Amino acid sequence: MQWLLAEGLFRSGLYVHVKGLQRKRAMLMFHSILPERNLELHLRNNSIAELTRTVHILKRMGSIVSVKQWMEASEPNQFAITFDDGLLNNLNYAAPALAKLHVPASYYINTSYVAGNAFVWPEKLSLMTRDHKGTLHARGQYYIGHAHNRWHNRDTGSTMVSDWMSLSMEDIEHALNEIEIQCGGMELLEAHRVMKGEEIKILSAMPGVTIGSHGVDHRDMTTLSEADLRDTLLTSKTYLEQCAGQKVDELAFPFGATNAFVCDIARKQGYTHLIGVNAEKASPQIAMRYGIYNHLPISIQLKSMLSE
Repeated sequence: MQWLLAEGLFRSGLYVHVKGLQRKRAMLMFHSILPERNLELHLRNNSIAELTRTVHILKRMGSIVSVKQWMEASEPNQFAITFDDGLLNNLNYAAPALAKLHVPASYYINTSYVAGNAFVWPEKLSLMTRDHKGTLHARGQYYIGHAHNRWHNRDTGSTMVSDWMSLSMEDIEHALNEIEIQCGGMELLEAHRVMKGEEIKILSAMPGVTIGSHGVDHRDMTTLSEADLRDTLLTSKTYLEQCAGQKVDELAFPFGATNAFVCDIARKQGYTHLIGVNAEKASPQIAMRYGIYNHLPISIQLKSMLSE
């Protein structure tokens, strides 16, 4: 019987049973990669050590391939690694770590700089609120802080991010200004901004790197008008291709939100590989990913994903 020791769980006796897994292939989604994980900032950051540990576990279970190979070949025991948002820490920490391990990955970049914004708004919201105590007030609603810097609506229980997902960027900026006043204009951290054009160019030249789009301003694409949807898809694609010097035909939907109409427009804009989150619920043409976060050890998250 073939077994894979789940790293970090040796003393507890927990193992990942490879032969018995129902799902032997998976695509993983990371966001921030930092020298050390920060449990207080948000769930979406992982350490270099956690990324490296993930690679070692997956390699012992099979092979890590590019997103295109993963989507087109459908071979068992294959895995793919992706990163959303296009944060500078992906260039500084994630890509060098994967290059040393000879592992390919796709980086889905939010081209906020095209619209004059240095930060993806959900990341900016986390940075601004990370040291705030008590409640926050925005757009006529009160929010209470929870673990991992998540802010929940006092009346509905929904998160601040989910409440803002369908807003226009103008409304989001107004809401961020409200938050900034209450949080005292917190310093934003350089490693969490989105990459500039010259940084995207450097990343694209690194071994195993594929550049993909994550839209322009990280808005839920299902809420956009057809004109705005076409604009964000084309603007992002054109900018990334100019920066990276490579064809950009992979698209990861912000928040994983999509529908048949959005997919149809995306394909017409030249995106041949569409990436979501739990996307099998929306369309068989979209690749499903599992998010890797920092609330549990990597080995436990992988065991849960691959045992479903």
